[in-house]
Amino acid sequence: MPLPLGISGLETKDGRVILHWNKPSGDTRGYYILRSTDGTPDFRQLGSPFISGDPDVTFVDSLINVTGADIMYQVKAENTSYSISPPTEPVHVNPGIAVIPSAPLNLTARYMDGHVLLTWDVPTDPPGTVLGYFIYRKMMKKNGSDSTDFTRIDKETLPVLSNYMEDRDVKEGCAYEYAVQARGMNQVFSPQSMPTHAAVPSFRPVSISSLHVVRTEQGITLDWEKTKQEGISGYRIYRVEADHAASMIASLSPDKTTYTDNAVNDDGHYFYAITCVSDSNIESRTEDWTSCEDFRK
Repeated sequence: MPLPLGISGLETKDGRVILHWNKPSGDTRGYYILRSTDGTPDFRQLGSPFISGDPDVTFVDSLINVTGADIMYQVKAENTSYSISPPTEPVHVNPGIAVIPSAPLNLTARYMDGHVLLTWDVPTDPPGTVLGYFIYRKMMKKNGSDSTDFTRIDKETLPVLSNYMEDRDVKEGCAYEYAVQARGMNQVFSPQSMPTHAAVPSFRPVSISSLHVVRTEQGITLDWEKTKQEGISGYRIYRVEADHAASMIASLSPDKTTYTDNAVNDDGHYFYAITCVSDSNIESRTEDWTSCEDFRK
């Protein structure tokens, strides 16, 4: 029994798939139509044999109850002696069915090394259903409630096999909520995943420990070594004297390494401390106080 000459035409129209092939021999009486709807070679026969004696055969698949985005077809021919040919080579078609992908599962968010790592499970939808992912984020208030709407943060659709993303645009001391959405064919999208949270810790810098304080004719001069900490926006200088609370007397840029305090009395006894302020406006603690040496003649 010869094979059909091959599926020569394949088209989609009004939600249907239309197949065309040529009659392989004069004694051909009908055909068996085989279909796979999940992108795998698991072909199933469509109903009873399709009886046709036409030289140019047309078969219309109405796709009732079909949800796959990648459909394959094969055809077997049957002659008047009821001999059945092997199947033709499979052909693929995307019928344009709006298949809604499943929401991504098991989204997790973990802060590490200056970024939040997001991971989720690879989908189990039929091949071709999911084309990629969108990532959404919102910032949380200090009390844990929402403070913004979800906004998309990925610059382009993530590939379907890339089930992770690093969010590097995060700020110290902030908490974030994330969700992932799968994108299907024909601009169809899954529901968003269950949200997950990640908190970015605040890093407190260390105060200046190399402070040297001397009294001169011009006042009291402080000098120190520039901090080697990264992300420092400036210094704050504090002074304390007897019967007075500590007060900030200057705020300097991080390139400064000296300061002269002119608002002092000749017989006053003073202690000083210099704190570092991070780019996130987090200040180190004033724990070490340094008194001055008198270098006046």
